[in-house]
Amino acid sequence: AFERCIRILSNAFDVMLKATREIEDHVVRREMVVSISRMLAVLDDEDRIKNVVKPYLSSEEDRDGPIIEEVNDDDEEKLAELEESGVALDTIMERAIITCALLLSKKEVGSWALGTGWNTSGDELPRLIESDNSQAMFLASEVVSAASTVESSRHLVASLVSSGSMQRLLKNPDRDIRSGAASAVAKLGMSDKAAQKDEGEMMGMLLAACDLLEDDEVDGKPKTPSKDEAKLRHFSSFATSSVERGVEMISYLVSNTVVKEELAAGFSPSMESTSTALERLVKTADLPNSGESLTGFALATIFQHMAATNKQIRREGFEGKEVTMEQYDEMQKLGKTADEKEVMESEEDPDTTASAHERIRKMASANVPRALVVLVEGASEHTLEQVALGFSRMADEQSVRGIMIQQGVLTCCIKIDKNESPTDSDTMKKVVTLARHCIGKMLVTTNPTLLTSAQRLGAIRPLIQLVRDIKSSDLQKFEALLSLTNLGGSGDDAQNRIVSEKGITTMHFAMFSDHDMVRRAATECMSNLVQHKAMMDHLKEEGNLKLWYAFATDFEDHYDCARAAAGCLAMATQDPIIAEKVVEMEKFRPHTETMLECGRLEIMHRIFVLVHNLVAHGGKTREKVVKEGFVAFCEAYVASYHQGTGVDLEFSDQERALLPVVAEIAATIVQMADEDELEGAE
Repeated sequence: AFERCIRILSNAFDVMLKATREIEDHVVRREMVVSISRMLAVLDDEDRIKNVVKPYLSSEEDRDGPIIEEVNDDDEEKLAELEESGVALDTIMERAIITCALLLSKKEVGSWALGTGWNTSGDELPRLIESDNSQAMFLASEVVSAASTVESSRHLVASLVSSGSMQRLLKNPDRDIRSGAASAVAKLGMSDKAAQKDEGEMMGMLLAACDLLEDDEVDGKPKTPSKDEAKLRHFSSFATSSVERGVEMISYLVSNTVVKEELAAGFSPSMESTSTALERLVKTADLPNSGESLTGFALATIFQHMAATNKQIRREGFEGKEVTMEQYDEMQKLGKTADEKEVMESEEDPDTTASAHERIRKMASANVPRALVVLVEGASEHTLEQVALGFSRMADEQSVRGIMIQQGVLTCCIKIDKNESPTDSDTMKKVVTLARHCIGKMLVTTNPTLLTSAQRLGAIRPLIQLVRDIKSSDLQKFEALLSLTNLGGSGDDAQNRIVSEKGITTMHFAMFSDHDMVRRAATECMSNLVQHKAMMDHLKEEGNLKLWYAFATDFEDHYDCARAAAGCLAMATQDPIIAEKVVEMEKFRPHTETMLECGRLEIMHRIFVLVHNLVAHGGKTREKVVKEGFVAFCEAYVASYHQGTGVDLEFSDQERALLPVVAEIAATIVQMADEDELEGAE
C-alpha cells in the first residue's frame, strides 16, 4: 500500500486534485477527498507528509524564492484577467482539498497545514466562501467542519463566524454546503461553556441539525436517488452526507438536557416536517450498513445519552476509581467560598431520574430499541459499547422491558454473549457484561412463559456467567440471580439448563457474598431448584446441609436470607434421605430449637413444616423429633396461641395472618405423633 501510494502521489496527485475540484457531484467529491486523505495517511511519517503537500500549499514565491521583475500595465491587466478567470481560485480549492484531507486523517498535520503550511488560509478561505462558486463554497464548508474538531484550529472557524463569512455558508440553498458549516458551528458552540448554558443557542443549533436530517425529502416527500447516487449514498462510504452531518451535530448537542427533552418530546425543524427528529434518527439507523459507519456510533451515542441523566453518566465514569463522584465533589468544594459554592449548586443539571424514565418510555414508543438492534449488525467495538449502554439504560424503566423484548433486544443480547471470546479486548468484555446485565434487568419482571423457548433457555448462560464474573458489580449479580429465580420456576427444561451450566455451584459461591441482597438472591434461586435431583444431591452432602441450617439460623443479621434457607429446608425434608441426615446433624436440636423459638412467624412457619415432614416420615426421624421435645413444643404452642392469645403480640399484618396457619401445622404434628404412638402401643 505504501509503494502504491508513493507512485500515485508522485505521478497522479495533480490529476486527482484537478478531478476533485472540477467534479460537480458533491458526494463524489467527498469520496475523492477521503481517498486522498487515506493515501496521505499511509505515508505515516509527518515530515514525509509535509514534504509532499508543502509545494501545493505554498505560493510560487514561497516555493522558489521571490521573483523580481518589472510589471507593466499590460501584465497587470493579464493578471487581473487570470484572477477573474478562476485560475487562482482553482489553486485555493486544491489547497482546501489537501488541508481537509489532512484534517480528516492526520489532525496534527492538518492543523499545521491550515496554519503554517497554507499560511494565506485566513485570506483565501473567505475568498472561497465569497466566490459564489458551488465547488469552492463546498470545499470551504468541508474545511471548517473538519477544522472545528481540532482544538488548535478552532480559532480560524471562530474568526469566520465573527466576520460573517460563515453566514454565507449557513444560508446557502445547497444542503451539502450548509451541512458542513452547521456542523462546524455546533462543534464550536459545544466547546464554549457559555453557549452550552444558553438555551436559545442550543435550540438554534438543534434546529439546524434536524433540518439536515431531512436530506432525503423534497417538499415533505421521500426523494428517489438516481442510480449513481444510490451507489454512493450509503453508510459503507467513508464520506459524509448532510444527513450524517446532522446526526453528528445532534451527537454533540445531546449531552445538553434541554436537547434530550426536546428530542424526546417530538421536536421537528418545521411545521411541514413529516417526521419528528427522533423518528428521523430511527429511520436513519435503518439505512443499509448503518452499523458499520461512524454515523452508527453517533446514533447509538445519542440514544444512550437520552436514556440517562448527565449525573448518572458522570457517576458511571467514577466506577472503579478510588473516589466516588460525591467524594470528588466534596473535595472540589473545599477550596471554594460560600458564594462560589452557591454558583456551583445553581449550575447543577436539573435533569432527574423520573425525567430520564419518561424519555425512555417515549423512545420505546418511537422504536428506538429496534433501531439499536439494527445498529449491531457489522458494528465496531466502540459502536457496540454505545449500543449496549443504550440497552442497559433503557432496561432501567420497567414498563418498556416488554417492548424491548418484542423489538429484539433480548435476542440481540443473547447473540452478543454467544460471540464472547477469550481474546476479547477490554471494550468487548464491557459490551458482553452490559448485554448480560440488560438480560438480567429485563427478565426480573418478565413472565418467562411469554418468551420463546430459545429466549428462555438462551438467557440462562449469560446470567450465570454474570454471577460468576468476579469483575461484575453486586447490583449486576443481584439482578442476574433474580432473573434466574424467575426463569427457574418456568419449567423443568429451564432448571435442567441452569444445572447443566453449573448454576448450582455458581449460586453456592454467591451465597457467601459480602452483600446481603446478593446472598439472599442466591439462596432464593437455589431454593427454587429444590425439586431438581441435582439440587437434592447437593443438599445430601453433609457439609452443604449444615451450611443451609446455619444460614437458616442467622435470622438476626440476615433475615431475608435465613427465611429463604428455611424454606428450602422445609421443602427438601420431604425427601426421606435428607430428613434422616437432618436429624443426624450434631446441632440439630439447638438449631431447630432456636428457629422454633425465634418469634419470627415466617421462619417458624417454615421450621414447623420441616418438623411436620420429619414426623410424617416416621421411624428414626419421628423418634428424634419426639425425643428432642419438639412435639411437646408444638403441643404447648397450640395451647398458647390457637386460642387467640397471640393476637396481643406485636405482629405485622402479614405475620398475624400466619398465626392460625402455624397453629394448624403444630396441631397436625401433635396429632400425627399421637397416632404413631398409639400404633406403636398396639
